Amino acid sequence: MNTVLPDKVGFSSSRLDRIRTAMQSYVDHGRLPGAVTMIARRGQVVHAECFGMRDIEARKPMRLDTLFPIFSMTKPILAVAMMILYAQIWPKLAAQCSWLITTQLDKKAMMDHPV
Repeated sequence: MNTVLPDKVGFSSSRLDRIRTAMQSYVDHGRLPGAVTMIARRGQVVHAECFGMRDIEARKPMRLDTLFPIFSMTKPILAVAMMILYAQIWPKLAAQCSWLITTQLDKKAMMDHPV
């Protein structure tokens, strides 16, 4: 994958820096021994970073090519499915909620409190 500056594909560099701060905090406070984060858009990597250790006893640092065993595939598959569903449904749901609030709730309020 090609690595590009975040601004070239619509990401904010300052917001991506929050990932570094958060992940390093998890490692520093012992919540994770190590982690690898990567974000890409349209096939171009805007963020790739390693934190902590991949093997604490051997003092081996995490690397971008570290392989992780995955014991349950249900969670990652469900997470991706939920993100896709959210991206497709949210605009429609927000429009319906907006319609409900601006039309139906105003009518009910007028019925409950006639002028």
